[in-house]
Parts: sequence; structure tokens; C-alpha cells
Amino acid sequence: MAQSKAVVTTSVGAEGIDATRGEEIVVADAPAEFADETVFLLQNPDLVQSIGAKARQLIEEKYDWRIIERDIHELYKKLSPNYLQFAFL
Repeated sequence: MAQSKAVVTTSVGAEGIDATRGEEIVVADAPAEFADETVFLLQNPDLVQSIGAKARQLIEEKYDWRIIERDIHELYKKLSPNYLQFAFL
């Protein structure tokens, strides 16, 4: 996804990723469904391009290490009023 690739995965593989099915990721759990989705994407390069671009945007907006670091610092500040006193920033 970070490489702007369309990804076909299972529900388990998509756990923890805040992606919209059919928009940023393709989810298929049964083997035949997985194969069908893969073949469908191979036959629709424009859709592959669109899903890949949206996947990249999602990763940049939600899963970039700078974003994660910012969110962790915000959480620590909420949990501990003295956090900034001990933070190594």
C-alpha cells in the first residue's frame, strides 16, 4: 500500500488497517473470491491505479511514523500531566 500498489488480502490481513474495502484495499476471504478479485484487478489497470493511489494516501495520512509519533505524544500528554517534563524531544 505504501508503494501505491493495489492490495488483495483477507479480513485477517486487513485487521488494524483503517481502509475502506474497494477504495484503498480489496478484501476476499474465500480462495475462489480471492482469485476472482485478483483476476478482476489484472483486467482493470485503471482501477488498480486508483486503489493504489488511494492506498498510498491513506498510509501517508494515518500510518507515517511522524503521524504515529505525534499521536503517541498527544496520548501521553493526556495520560500524564507531567509527561513533557520527562519527554526526550
